[in-house]
Amino acid sequence: MIDQPEESGVNLANILAPHRQRTVRRMMGQKTVLCLQDGSELNYTNLDQCEGLGDLKANQAGAKTRGLNLHSTFTVAPNGLPLGVLKAQCIAPQAKPADDKRGPKHTPIEEKKTFVWIEHYRDLVDVARQMPQTRLINVCDREADFFEMFDEQRQNPGADLLIRAHHDRTISEEPFKLFAAARQEEYTGHPPITTLPND
Repeated sequence: MIDQPEESGVNLANILAPHRQRTVRRMMGQKTVLCLQDGSELNYTNLDQCEGLGDLKANQAGAKTRGLNLHSTFTVAPNGLPLGVLKAQCIAPQAKPADDKRGPKHTPIEEKKTFVWIEHYRDLVDVARQMPQTRLINVCDREADFFEMFDEQRQNPGADLLIRAHHDRTISEEPFKLFAAARQEEYTGHPPITTLPND
């Protein structure tokens, strides 16, 4: 990370701001924009002098690792043309305090690591107000398949959601389960794939 005091203004959001402005301008030129949210782990376990790191998941050998979680929203046109990074956050995950006995159902969503997905969705809704002629589709992987994410979109529409299903949810029509209903859908063909010529 940057060796500056937190109040200095030299931070990730400010460094990204000019790029974000250009990204928004490019998005405005599109009828539809795919806004891809995802996270990555930045493993800095071997950087002994580095401060402000969090506890990451154990690696394949079971050893604890230290670093940051990078969560970003990357925008692309439907034909695959990159438009830019709209938002990025580095989070130093901290272990739950030993005296916190609350279970997941009793922990507010704002205190859960999954809240970052909602924060990025809210940012998309703010951006969508600047471009009412452009449809924004928030594309997420299975980590975003949780109730509060769908509830946020219901209460605060402005961007569409496309989330890879993790839970076999109950639905209102037969066969009453999501995965069974998806298997019954008619195959509609292959999506177009853009290829680049070999040099």
